[in-house]
Amino acid sequence: MQSFSKSFDGSMYQAGRNWKDEEGRKVSPNQFVAMQAYNEGVWPEEKTLAKLTNDLIQAHGIPEWAKKRRQQAKELAAHQWILKSYFKDHGVQSDGELADTAEKAFTVVPGQLTVFPFFWDNIIVESLLAMSLLDVFVANVQNVNSGTAVHVSLNETLADRSIALRGEMTTFQEVNVSTVESTVKLVGFGAQISISDEAMRRMALPVLQRFYARYTRQIGIDMTDVGLDILINGDAAYGGAGAAATVVTPAVSGSPSYGDYAKLMMSSDIGYNFTDIVMSRAGWTKLLNIPVFEDPLAGFKFQNEGVLPMPFGLTPHRWDSTKSSSWTSAGVLGDGTTALTIQRDRALAMYQEGGLMTEQDRDARTKSTTVISNWNLIFAILDGNSRRVMTGVS
Repeated sequence: MQSFSKSFDGSMYQAGRNWKDEEGRKVSPNQFVAMQAYNEGVWPEEKTLAKLTNDLIQAHGIPEWAKKRRQQAKELAAHQWILKSYFKDHGVQSDGELADTAEKAFTVVPGQLTVFPFFWDNIIVESLLAMSLLDVFVANVQNVNSGTAVHVSLNETLADRSIALRGEMTTFQEVNVSTVESTVKLVGFGAQISISDEAMRRMALPVLQRFYARYTRQIGIDMTDVGLDILINGDAAYGGAGAAATVVTPAVSGSPSYGDYAKLMMSSDIGYNFTDIVMSRAGWTKLLNIPVFEDPLAGFKFQNEGVLPMPFGLTPHRWDSTKSSSWTSAGVLGDGTTALTIQRDRALAMYQEGGLMTEQDRDARTKSTTVISNWNLIFAILDGNSRRVMTGVS
């Protein structure tokens, strides 16, 4: 720890901001700091890491199918252990009823410009663990070295990928892999938050963490809204070539029936199986009043447990943000009239330039500390056939 602290107190986080691999791609400074800690032997034992990971999984209700979020929880558990161990080494109690104030932590701990950006990043990453839709939407994440990314998506037809029976001494059926290439533009997500000296003096570290998490969770909400827009409309607005989703309409717009949802479920192409359905509050309210889903004898649990039904085995998600114009045209919370079905882990690719980065600055004139977090990324359509949209669900 002493060896690690010497570097951590200095410019380790900044070194992480500047680090690039052989191809010029950046990584998150959080990951760079963790790599340095691991190399110095500052790392939790496997049993400890497993327990801390499980605590995060239980706290945020991460299901077994969410493999990426569970891996993120494991990484975060290690990062939080590193920071807690560092604070403890400097005489700062960072959790529990006897937790020290933020002022003490900022005063006692040296190298604030390195240590506390790592502290803020950990809060943001934990906030994102609660955003389950991102894990449903995104199939893979790729680092790039500029504000644009070259996106390649599959473009083959059924005839291109079909095989055939062959007879003796005949040639094999030729199968072609066809792709389309486009250049998508990254956009910035982030926030600037100022915290007064008075607030820091009065707040224990856990309270400050929860306060900051309220704001940083909005980053995940905004990311999800952009992902929803791209899934519905395609990625052409950001330079991509992905088309809008195929639309299914109910027989009576605004009053879908059981048969309309069955039609939506059956609209997938062969080789695809929808796993998740997303609707707003208005859409779920309409669905819950359809006789089949309203009937407790049908096996649904909303009546006595408040659990949303899983129509046709689809995992339900309620999304009520107003920032996506495709999701709520009137800007009224929960008034969305669209249902999105999707096959998990196939729809979107995510490109990022270096991952999450945070800067901290002290302003003596206003007696406050300003924290700026930024994340440059964009989503692009990876497999357009893995999604369908039904309009007029409410």
